[in-house]
Amino acid sequence: MKQFIDSYFDRVADRLASIDRVSVERLIEALGRARSSGGRVFVFGNGGSAAIASHFSADFGKNVAPDERWRFNIVSLTDNTPSLTAYANDMGYRHVFSEQLKNYRLKSNDVVVAVSSSGNSPNIIEAVRFAKKKDACVVGLTGFTGGELRLAADHCVHVDYSEYEVVEDLHMLILHMAVSYFKQAAALAGIGHFHAI
Repeated sequence: MKQFIDSYFDRVADRLASIDRVSVERLIEALGRARSSGGRVFVFGNGGSAAIASHFSADFGKNVAPDERWRFNIVSLTDNTPSLTAYANDMGYRHVFSEQLKNYRLKSNDVVVAVSSSGNSPNIIEAVRFAKKKDACVVGLTGFTGGELRLAADHCVHVDYSEYEVVEDLHMLILHMAVSYFKQAAALAGIGHFHAI
């Protein structure tokens, strides 16, 4: 068991070291531009990536700063079960995210964060294509070869690995890093943090 644990930690550390730091900067900059311009952030994914999207939305919505001027207007498109099931049932699963983006009247100062290990999920690509038509900024988090999402995104943080668990671990780490960055920026600006009770 020790050998397995050591091997897993080594794989995560190795893949973390290989991530392009500039791509992480671009993700953080895109999020910052959305907030400063009054834009919104929409995040989504499937399966484990859906859980990452929900977690990211919760952290960005609550943890960055208590002052509403510094908060992000962020929505996880994975969290409205009635909408997801209605679109999936009536139009097909590939439309569950793009149709929600239409409801929000996506604008050019909005940011779409698509989380997909394969980068090829049809519903992810459908939403990304719609976002591009609206000139919204598309940020991708990918693994494996990156798929179509890696090519379509304006900015992409890519984990070059073919093990879902490792890829998803690093996607979550990257998004936590972004949360931590904006929390620190808020603290330096004298905005302060929420305190857990």
